[in-house]
Amino acid sequence: MKTVAILNYKGGVGKTTSTACLAQALALVGYRVLAIDNDYQHNLTIMLGRRSSKPGIRDIYHGSVGTGAAILTESILTTEIENLSLITSSGDLTNDDLRDPFLLQKCIRFAKLGARFDFVLIDNGPGLDRVQQAALHASDLVFVPTELSHFAISGLYEMHRVMATRFPDDPPITGIIPALCRGTKQQAAYLRALEQLFPGKLTRTQIPYDSVFDGLTEQRKVLFLHRLASKAADLYLSLVQELFHLDPAMVRLCIRRKRRDRLNDEATRRLERARLARNRVVTGS
Repeated sequence: MKTVAILNYKGGVGKTTSTACLAQALALVGYRVLAIDNDYQHNLTIMLGRRSSKPGIRDIYHGSVGTGAAILTESILTTEIENLSLITSSGDLTNDDLRDPFLLQKCIRFAKLGARFDFVLIDNGPGLDRVQQAALHASDLVFVPTELSHFAISGLYEMHRVMATRFPDDPPITGIIPALCRGTKQQAAYLRALEQLFPGKLTRTQIPYDSVFDGLTEQRKVLFLHRLASKAADLYLSLVQELFHLDPAMVRLCIRRKRRDRLNDEATRRLERARLARNRVVTGS
């Protein structure tokens, strides 16, 4: 099992969208995935079609290793996507909820999540405080979505410096995901700067700004269920292949099957609705 922290000092750079879409894509390909919402804004919970519930991540942090591991197991919820589970967060999560920043790591091991999941993806709020440190300590890989601006790049370099200085035993930045891209000359210059600062870390796949994500969040819809044929879904499939070194042919085959199954399911539901409507007309009800 691989555990992945999605981190950035800065907010509004696509952390939650990246976590949700990568988790969905991995699950659709057939991996068993647990997404953990480690952010008081709990937008990952919403994006995956659930509501804040108890127990959740905050309750895990209130336990000891043994009780926390038991609460962690109890907190795991299913989602609309097969193979994708979720631990929710809530608006009352704070740093004060967590005394031991290594608790999440210990609970994951004590709960033996490796027997149930292939990947654990942890979404985080901006910063590198105690709650985010818990995700970092628990992880094998660190992915950093970033927008292409001066302040975002400065913050990314500062986070890299702090991680290397304060947490040398934790994984360094594994991959940097350019997000909210608009294809401007200025952004191209920032991409070149990132490549110089972090050689070999940038993903080839760049995620453009796309209003489809705002619409999905507002409508409480899931990208890979309700927009499976969209450009956004294709980009995240490319990204998951790149970050997790998956066979592109295998990924595309799995997704084609999922699309076919979904179309068949939708056709079956339409036929059933039509049949029920005809029966109501015949019976006069």
